[in-house]
Amino acid sequence: MIQWMHGTVAKWILRFLAVFLIISFAAWGIEDMIRPPSNISDVAEVDGSVIGRNEVSLQFSRLMNTMRSRLGPDFDTQQAVQLGLLDQILDQMINARLISIDANRLGLNAGEEEIRQAIFNDQRFRGLGDRFDRNRFRQYLAQEGMPEAAFVATTRDQIIRGQVAGALGAATTVPKILQETLFKYRNEKRVAEIVSIPFGKISEIAAPSDSDLVKFHKENPGLFAAPEYRQVVSIYLDPDAMAKGQSPSENRIKEEFEDRRPSLAVPERRTVDQTLLDDEEKAKKLLQEIKAGKSFADAVKDATGNPPISLGTLSKLEMPDQAIGAAAFALTQDAISEPIKSPLGWHILQVTKIVPGIEPKLKDHSKRIVTELAREMAVDEIIKLTGKLDDTLAGGAKIEDASSTIGVKILKIDAVDREGRDPNGKPVKSLPKSPAFLERVFTAAVGENTNVEETRDSAFFVLRVDKIIAPALRPLKDVRAKAIEEWKKRNIQSATRKLADKLQNAAKAAASLRRAAKSDSRKVVTSKPFTRFIREPGSPVSNELSTALFGAKKGDIVVGATPTGFAVASLKEIIPADPKKNQADAQNLKEQLRSALTTDALSQYLAALRQHYKVDINRTALDSIAGGNTGG
Repeated sequence: MIQWMHGTVAKWILRFLAVFLIISFAAWGIEDMIRPPSNISDVAEVDGSVIGRNEVSLQFSRLMNTMRSRLGPDFDTQQAVQLGLLDQILDQMINARLISIDANRLGLNAGEEEIRQAIFNDQRFRGLGDRFDRNRFRQYLAQEGMPEAAFVATTRDQIIRGQVAGALGAATTVPKILQETLFKYRNEKRVAEIVSIPFGKISEIAAPSDSDLVKFHKENPGLFAAPEYRQVVSIYLDPDAMAKGQSPSENRIKEEFEDRRPSLAVPERRTVDQTLLDDEEKAKKLLQEIKAGKSFADAVKDATGNPPISLGTLSKLEMPDQAIGAAAFALTQDAISEPIKSPLGWHILQVTKIVPGIEPKLKDHSKRIVTELAREMAVDEIIKLTGKLDDTLAGGAKIEDASSTIGVKILKIDAVDREGRDPNGKPVKSLPKSPAFLERVFTAAVGENTNVEETRDSAFFVLRVDKIIAPALRPLKDVRAKAIEEWKKRNIQSATRKLADKLQNAAKAAASLRRAAKSDSRKVVTSKPFTRFIREPGSPVSNELSTALFGAKKGDIVVGATPTGFAVASLKEIIPADPKKNQADAQNLKEQLRSALTTDALSQYLAALRQHYKVDINRTALDSIAGGNTGG
């Protein structure tokens, strides 16, 4: 089967020239589902094994939280669906299920001891002394709403899938010719002599004639075309704007403050050192030595061979064990506790520092509370208005009439492009801040009301596009200044390129760039050795010049654009890559290739599984997951 999944060496070389585009080995779906299938709606069925709506929705919600933490809170469900993330989640879950089913067919299994070690080694459940903490394990299960048996089953599946991946990885060998070819390609270095020819100043270029400008404007419509604009009428119910008219009562503010008091308070914190012993008698003996005059640190060092362990500065709720927390917060500063029993053994504590807590005061938090209460009141008011708005529009009313009925102002935008700018290139001031609004403007049909839609920040809107202004070439009179500037830039580029070509021809004729540069009073610099992908900061070798030099022979003279002009370069030296001198890099490349080959083998294995086992997807159920997540 492994032979079937591998091709010829030539095939590998072609395939792995794209190896650096591979983003993640995890794309095949190693993350398992932790919920039982839903019997309400099935999203997919894999050889009779159901993937429920709840488990897909859970994974999608987790991904959304991750994306929002990286991209910001405005990243919404609609954007995620358009990027294909929901489909990817389901695809990964199907892949995981396929592997589990096939592993069961092959008789693969994980023993109880193997599962136990996997759970005990999970960093999420490590506690004091870097040991397994059952309390943390139970808290995790409670947080996820998952029985222990379900977690064990999930761990078993992950181990089995790891066995499949390990088998494919073990059977994967990196062809030597592939490794050597890529190593040489990636690590070969070159050295060049370079003459830089910078662009001239725009102010030194004479303005074009009218005929030249008319011709340039006509031949370069892409530089001067206006984008598509849309004319929009909308009702936009913004809670932030409406909150300015809300005034929560003093009693409501006080009630809210009292409700928030526990979370606003800064609890007392204590810096605690401890020692942990496995025997009560040892703990009592150590305590007696301290009471006899020995310092806590010395007594612990003598008894255990190690200094006391610092738990850090923690509040009572942050303490790793309830009994330890109660004891620590009953001590005065520098006092020593009696031995305390926990599942891990016997603890003796010393409090070395006490940081007093801070009780919150209404005056310090009232401004924020008022702002948030006013927004809540605005949201409540908006929800009432949207019900009335829905009824009004359902009766056939226009947006303009509906705005009068519910007593809000109408929003009109005469012209807006996809970037939120007007025909003068300035931001449209009245444009709502939610990206969902502008996105809806450019997906709405002309002349039709959209549904009343909600944004992620609890705003609601309905809109109608009255007119589409198609992209068009702006008249020369409107873009004359820009046309003159662009014409001058093009002429500067053309003139600089001619100078570079002239120097290149002179260097070829003289068989020396240095001699030609000296005749033209230009400076020659010698680059530091560079590869196709790595150059020192500030290197005179641009991307385009690097490409030209790596396509040249020693002594060739080439021209390449730079950010500030053009450069003429002579290839001075070629330094071949030597794996023996850079064994670490060679080994790193080998591991990258092995990972890529294993990923490719997994892809082919999964494709074969999809042919062998029946996979059915309920598209309606999948789409309902996106609809069930609030967007905006």
